[in-house]
Amino acid sequence: MKKKTSWVIAFTVGVVTIAALLHVWVHLQVIAIGYDISRETRTRHDLGELNQRLNLELRTRMDLAVVERAAREQLHMAPPDARSIRVLASTVKK
Repeated sequence: MKKKTSWVIAFTVGVVTIAALLHVWVHLQVIAIGYDISRETRTRHDLGELNQRLNLELRTRMDLAVVERAAREQLHMAPPDARSIRVLASTVKK
């Protein structure tokens, strides 16, 4: 009788130990997934900000007034004199 009782106690302790270890493992997985979600959220936020900055830069660079001002001020370009423009005849045969 005493032998049977010790096996039941050992079995119960084993089951409780396995259940406790499983509980700890699940809790650690939940924490790890929380960190992953936090990191991905931060990355998404950073990429959204980068996208906004790039869209603003694209709109700025496509603005012809900004391009013309940069050409005049930074590159010292000016429109050509109308008398210096030559139109060449097309050499493409039809």
